[in-house]
Amino acid sequence: MKYFWVIMMASLLVLNVAAEEKTSPNLVKNADFSQMDHAKAGQPQFWTCQVRVDKNGNKPEVQFQVIPSGEGEGNAVRIVAPPPGKAGKSAALYLQLIKIKPNTNYYVSCLRRVKSGWAPIFFDLRDKNKKFVSIIGLKQAENNGRDRFSLCENSFRTGPDIHYAQMMLSIQNLGAGEVEFYKPMLIELPE
Repeated sequence: MKYFWVIMMASLLVLNVAAEEKTSPNLVKNADFSQMDHAKAGQPQFWTCQVRVDKNGNKPEVQFQVIPSGEGEGNAVRIVAPPPGKAGKSAALYLQLIKIKPNTNYYVSCLRRVKSGWAPIFFDLRDKNKKFVSIIGLKQAENNGRDRFSLCENSFRTGPDIHYAQMMLSIQNLGAGEVEFYKPMLIELPE
């Protein structure tokens, strides 16, 4: 009987945490990429598109696109780096700076479909002056191949000096490559 109550209490705790997580708002603005910023050539509102050049000044031609997700709801974003090949350590990114709280637990996730290339998802953690402090990468939780989205996720706790996080959906070391991102999410976790 003692084990029954332990199992019951643990189940209630898990259900309570799950319920709190579902009610936490997604801190990523325009996470479904439905609002467009027409002043920025039709790119998603609250997102910045950026191509970073390598140390040799190579800046490849990159396409940033908003596309139907193919998953039933919302849009996805796509980055395409067409041939002819390598541009050193260049990167193409969708960026969003998000206000967060110090000393707080967070969960971050995004669905990613990598057709080709290297496509990490990072979070830059920044201080109150928006200066870089540290970086967190999302881990791929599942691999659904090149035809389906795969979940990438992580959780972290901010330190006392962290006030911002910059989400970076990227394709790195640009050569020919194509990646799509869908449903980015950042939520505050209960203590």
